[in-house]
Amino acid sequence: MRARLKSTISAPFFEFGPKTYLDRSALLEVVEAAAAASARFDVAVIITAPVLDIEAVKLAAPVLWVFAQAMDIDKPGASTGAILPEALAAVGADGVMLNHVERPLDEGALSIAIRRAHDAGLLALVGAEDVMQATRYAALEPDLILLEPRELIGTTNGLDR
Repeated sequence: MRARLKSTISAPFFEFGPKTYLDRSALLEVVEAAAAASARFDVAVIITAPVLDIEAVKLAAPVLWVFAQAMDIDKPGASTGAILPEALAAVGADGVMLNHVERPLDEGALSIAIRRAHDAGLLALVGAEDVMQATRYAALEPDLILLEPRELIGTTNGLDR
């Protein structure tokens, strides 16, 4: 049974993924700027925060949508070191990014992960590399699909010249 989600995100929205480039202090500076921009431009902002920073980010900027960068599909119990969706929800995460190119899941695991996220009350943002993959993943009923070709991940696409 799917837990009641807090709300939904509507377009337009902006997703920012700092990976693990920033320490907490620098991350919170970016979060403060993102919250101000969200309010100024009336656009939803999703930040995919490192798991240990989720609670601090949510406390600093409750207007932002805070998503975990990944999670495991283990159930509570003997799963040492696993990042469980229930734990993410308990620290204030609004959702989780699944199937990022740096943390890919096969379709069976992705389906389970979406269901586990929803059962914990989390939104599921699924990464897809192309339109065909996005179309296939849409059938798994994630809340959002982020279409991002592999060659654009972690780049400025030539803007850094």
